[in-house]
Amino acid sequence: MDFDAMISAHTQWKTRFRKLVDNPGERLDAGTVEKDDQCELGKWLYQEGSRHKQMREYSELQAAHARFHLAAAEVIRTMNMGASAKAKEMLDPLTGGFGRAASDCVNAIVALRNQVQSPQTHGR
Repeated sequence: MDFDAMISAHTQWKTRFRKLVDNPGERLDAGTVEKDDQCELGKWLYQEGSRHKQMREYSELQAAHARFHLAAAEVIRTMNMGASAKAKEMLDPLTGGFGRAASDCVNAIVALRNQVQSPQTHGR
């Protein structure tokens, strides 16, 4: 699993949303985006990565990742309704639902990566 690629992929959603808020046009499907098992990280979590399910960091990532996808879908629904200003507020890393969910997800990826790649993990 390339954790750094997963961090990048989930961080890129912020950039994508900012561009969409400033230049509406592309319509994304919220129903697809809200599914946390469709992206590469989600597939890994529910398949190969599930071997780490006994780890607290795995459970925290799974929950944070699900919240990320729900928050992303909410941004999309808001943008699709034409409420760009409200969608932009949702992207704020401190006060916006998506902004917080994105930060939490990235932090959880880092935490699991650190545990999985730690030499001490092999005894867990």
